[in-house]
Amino acid sequence: MIAPTFQELLDYAEGRLPEADRSRIEASLTDADPTTRDTLAWIGAFLEQARVAPLHPLPDALEGRLRAVFTPVPRRAERPAPETETLGRRFGRILAELISEVTIAPAAAGLRSASFQRPVRHYTFGSERFDIIVNALSRPDRRFDLHGQVYARASDAFPSNASAQLLHDEREWAISVVDEHGEFRLTSVPSGRYTLVVATPDCEVQCVSFAIEP
Repeated sequence: MIAPTFQELLDYAEGRLPEADRSRIEASLTDADPTTRDTLAWIGAFLEQARVAPLHPLPDALEGRLRAVFTPVPRRAERPAPETETLGRRFGRILAELISEVTIAPAAAGLRSASFQRPVRHYTFGSERFDIIVNALSRPDRRFDLHGQVYARASDAFPSNASAQLLHDEREWAISVVDEHGEFRLTSVPSGRYTLVVATPDCEVQCVSFAIEP
């Protein structure tokens, strides 16, 4: 039997698979190889850590203190992009600055394989419209899965029809729908420098470029 992919194991652990696919994965796990079992255990540990330590928007006062503490990330000067007419709408473009970039230890205690002990890279971007948090989760194949959360500052409701686009050398590498909770995922991303763009029906937020590295 063909071993499940990382994405299939993730969907299985989160309960998002249709019944037929769930049964197929469960059958494959009865005689799964050690790598597959370790991967599923690692996913379970990470999801448990995410459950007990949810991400919340930063209070304005705390954000101001963090901006004063963290060294600004060097980047080339950019002029504010003008508003442009896109699909017949007024479309505002906003730059999101990198507020912090830190390494978070994974909830991987007790895993048998040392290959699943790599840390999680955590990025926080801030703009006048949205705050964006990205966790780069390293995979066994040395690529990364990006788990993102977008927080709207002006409203509790996140706008519908939003997307998250990952650019590499000004070309699209991956794109994902942002759900009604502001969450998105971009999977199997190789190491490199990227730009993240979050687009809603009335604006586009472009994060400054950031490096994803082992």
